[in-house]
Amino acid sequence: ANYPELRGTILINFIPDLTQKEVYDALCYYASLQDVRRKNVGTAPPRRRRRQQLSHGYDSLPLSESFMDVLPDLPKRLWFSLITTSQIDPNTKWSQLSKKQRISLSQVLTSLPIHFHGKDTNKEEFVTAGGVMLSNVDLKRMESKQVPGLFFVGEALNVDGVTGGFNFQHCWTSGYVAGVAAADSALLMEKKEEI
Repeated sequence: ANYPELRGTILINFIPDLTQKEVYDALCYYASLQDVRRKNVGTAPPRRRRRQQLSHGYDSLPLSESFMDVLPDLPKRLWFSLITTSQIDPNTKWSQLSKKQRISLSQVLTSLPIHFHGKDTNKEEFVTAGGVMLSNVDLKRMESKQVPGLFFVGEALNVDGVTGGFNFQHCWTSGYVAGVAAADSALLMEKKEEI
């Protein structure tokens, strides 16, 4: 059965710690790096240069350090899809990106619209490897151990299984567990506000 009333748009921000302008500036900086300039955009997604948690704001660090700290290490397939969505030829060199292309990419990285309409019959789905490591998630609530109130379900998690049932069940079950936990958290916050 089709559910035409199920429609909308979700905006995904892959770099929520930076504004679109800051992402644009960071892309300009990244493209200027000596070891990156001649690489193809499609084969060289930005990678973090340092692996430490920021405990202070964006403005307190030089652009190079702050961008490299907050930039997510995106899977190559996702990166390829994002640059394609930005209408960038994957064979374009980083140093050859136009201002318009950098603006487009910064928009996609900070506000990617995903439109949905209706409900599928579970015949078109496929499995994607990778995702958030299970060691970073409270599996009883599907909640991030680092960011309270952030829940991960389904293929956002690093869980692989044989297609044909396991992955569907994992998505449905983890979605249910996270939904109940998120509702409980919302009710608890509401009660605290009343006090």
